[in-house]
Amino acid sequence: MKYEVGRGDWEIRRWGDAIAKKIEHGISALVLKDESALMELGLISPHRDITVGPAKQVASINNARITDLGIRLCETIQSYQATVEADTEA
Repeated sequence: MKYEVGRGDWEIRRWGDAIAKKIEHGISALVLKDESALMELGLISPHRDITVGPAKQVASINNARITDLGIRLCETIQSYQATVEADTEA
């Protein structure tokens, strides 16, 4: 399962824009607002400063920064959703 929005190191603002577009609401401010909570929970990887100042924060975006824990959570949610849909159809 891939959650990529691109490859390499991206500035945080660009990552937020790409994620907002990918999840189809287009509001990068909402993505960036919740970024620290997702990092604290271990669901996305942290970013790093390459110089001084928030404009230069970058993150490796392989798998859209989703950690192995985050991927497992996504897989569990998808499996649960498929089970519920199968039960509803039966």
